[in-house]
Amino acid sequence: MGLDNPKADKLLVKFAQDIFVDIKKSKDNESIFEALDLVNEFVYKAPKETIEIVSYIFGKKPIPPKAHKSPFGEFEGKAHKDLVLKGIELLDHIRYIVPNEVLKLVAQFSLDENSAIKGKALDVVKKFSRYDYNVLTKSKIGYGAQRKAMDFVLAWSREEQLKRIDFVETVLKEILNPSVEGTTSGLNKEDQVTITFHYGVVSPTNFLKKMRREAINLAYELYKAAEDPKLKLKLIGVFDEASRTPGNVLYGDDVVQMIVDDLRYIADIYRKIVFGETEDKMTDHLGIVATIEKRLYWINRSEKRKVEKSEKLRRDILKDELYHLFRLLVGDWDTAEKSRGEEIDQLISSINEVGLGGWFENLNKIAGQHTIIEEWKFNPFKGFIKKLSEKKPQISDEILGKAFDANSSIKHFTSSFLDGFRTGAHFMEWDKYAGMIINAKDQFLVTAMVSSLNLPQDSDLEKLVREQDIDLLENITKREGTFSFLKKETDDRILQYELFNTLARNFVRSHKRIEPLIVEEIKNYPKDLNRFFSELPMATHRKWIDVKELHPETIEFIKEKMVKIPDIDRSVQDLLLEIGEVYGIEPVLDVFMRRIHKDEEKKEKEGRRITDERYEVIPYHFNPGLSKFIVEHPEYIKIAGDWVSKMTADWSIYNWHVSHLFQRLEKGFSEIITSLIEKGGGDNLLKAARAMHSIDGTNFELCIEIIRKTDDKKILSQIDSNMYTTGGVSGEYGLAEAYENKAKMLEKYKTDENDRVKKFADRMSKSFLDSAKRERQRADEEKQLRKIEFEG
Repeated sequence: MGLDNPKADKLLVKFAQDIFVDIKKSKDNESIFEALDLVNEFVYKAPKETIEIVSYIFGKKPIPPKAHKSPFGEFEGKAHKDLVLKGIELLDHIRYIVPNEVLKLVAQFSLDENSAIKGKALDVVKKFSRYDYNVLTKSKIGYGAQRKAMDFVLAWSREEQLKRIDFVETVLKEILNPSVEGTTSGLNKEDQVTITFHYGVVSPTNFLKKMRREAINLAYELYKAAEDPKLKLKLIGVFDEASRTPGNVLYGDDVVQMIVDDLRYIADIYRKIVFGETEDKMTDHLGIVATIEKRLYWINRSEKRKVEKSEKLRRDILKDELYHLFRLLVGDWDTAEKSRGEEIDQLISSINEVGLGGWFENLNKIAGQHTIIEEWKFNPFKGFIKKLSEKKPQISDEILGKAFDANSSIKHFTSSFLDGFRTGAHFMEWDKYAGMIINAKDQFLVTAMVSSLNLPQDSDLEKLVREQDIDLLENITKREGTFSFLKKETDDRILQYELFNTLARNFVRSHKRIEPLIVEEIKNYPKDLNRFFSELPMATHRKWIDVKELHPETIEFIKEKMVKIPDIDRSVQDLLLEIGEVYGIEPVLDVFMRRIHKDEEKKEKEGRRITDERYEVIPYHFNPGLSKFIVEHPEYIKIAGDWVSKMTADWSIYNWHVSHLFQRLEKGFSEIITSLIEKGGGDNLLKAARAMHSIDGTNFELCIEIIRKTDDKKILSQIDSNMYTTGGVSGEYGLAEAYENKAKMLEKYKTDENDRVKKFADRMSKSFLDSAKRERQRADEEKQLRKIEFEG
């Protein structure tokens, strides 16, 4: 009996009901997850029951995840989040079967605090609302799904729509996107599964045009109701979607006309947003105006989409004096940097005591946009303030003083004022605001103080950084004196970053005082070693810190921390190289040996080979400079030989890591193994064989040299295992081809003068060819099985 008949449908519904009963009785998440996975096999046949199950999962009290023990350690089992994500996956499969119920549930999930749950729920909304190729061409749904989604959000109150803005935004953007996309799959002549991507364009019917206009109107109503500028900016993105033309496909004049009509309509909305309903004054939301102006620029560049209303609106925006100032000081506009710099210089020259109130008001409006515009776009604004503070400290003092008094937006850019005061050697002004920051115990602005002491590369540190400034850095690092209000282990990553870099920058100013502060700052944050070891190598690279100036105790401290970090990446290797060039090869190799011992101790203590934390003992890739320094050092072969002599005859963690170190250095490994082979003796030969087993790929010549010297079965077994190592292979017959190539490599040894080698080569060659034959047969069977499964 097939599944496509009423009797089977009833049985599957009953099966789903039984599964629901089991879920209610379940005491752990694993069994519930398995039940949901089972429902997934026939979810289309039991949509009502699936809705009930998912609703129950969403509403039930979460069961704490169980801890499971395994040979590899303890791990956490399924959590309630996993059940919810699986439930959303089930809803996705039945979104067109029971759309009302699915939309209600994913609307709830879209408010979840967990980003994975929220994202997956919104993905279901996106897929339901988009113009799907298969739905439009193989069903009678048409634009019904989009209409359903639109009506669903329109039924909410304005307050509810704003609360669920991510859901609403997803629906509106998909309705306004004119592209049609989808995939189909099938089998080609070679019985291979193929996927075809389809791209198309909507048909601009009156029904669709009306729905697009409703989407645009709703976006505008929400814009007017929203108070948060970030939310307003998000809604501007909805209008942008209406201006897009279809991608990857040709489209007709009727589609262009629909988009142009909407652009004319949106131009009127944009004008109201920018200049208000009465059109008498530009809004203070300059960041939103800038977004609109830039989008008008790109729309008007297209001949197909050019609209006179849009062109005129942009001209009117650009004529506004405040917006011109904003455009000069903020953003990435297509203005030549030289002319921009010259205009900013002229601006600074024109600022004086007369009209300073107006300047403060305008600069404050511009500064207020930092909440909705990316920080990097304010770089010209920061540069302007810094230069103004350097050239006209009294003017800047008045502006910043007002900002502190009123706690206004310009205060956010205190760092730029302090930068200018410092580079201009205006210590009185700098000290004034440093005192105010300390008295206010403002940790955010302490970062500004610290940053202003990280002076440009060509600065005269002797002149611009005073002893009292070093005192200040010391107190901040130690959280002492006037800076005792700072938490000992603050989670303010920006302050941590600025403090460490400022200390490093001032090392040359007073290395005797700064060096212990750098060490203390690293000690303050033992969990942040990765961060320090990305910044410290950069400081030595910039010549801020000279390794030769560091005390031996500090070098030893740095080595100790290098042993603890998860991996020795390229930047850390650069630092190691600098240490090696000063102190020789021993401290460099000592770091790697201590990392090997650390891993040995950890795995012996925990009794497992795999840990739950990432710790790459030996770098997978060595920097060419460090590798060359090590392998060309006159003491390398001797030290490496000593390490190899300590390898055990049996497999060990030590053997594994030492072998990988020599292999990844890409020079000297063969020589070291050859020296072991030449010494002869069972232990040395077994060590050599074990060492080769630990690396990727196999050196056949070295293996054969071992065969020449012994017929020990244990050693021969290890050589067999070594030779079967293939590394990564690709393609259906990749493993078979690898074995066939190995057999070819053994051909020349079949006529060797050594009988033991000849017999070994004959035996292994036959073994490789037999293995290749089996692999080809297995690959063919899997290929046929996939074909049967696809065809059903």
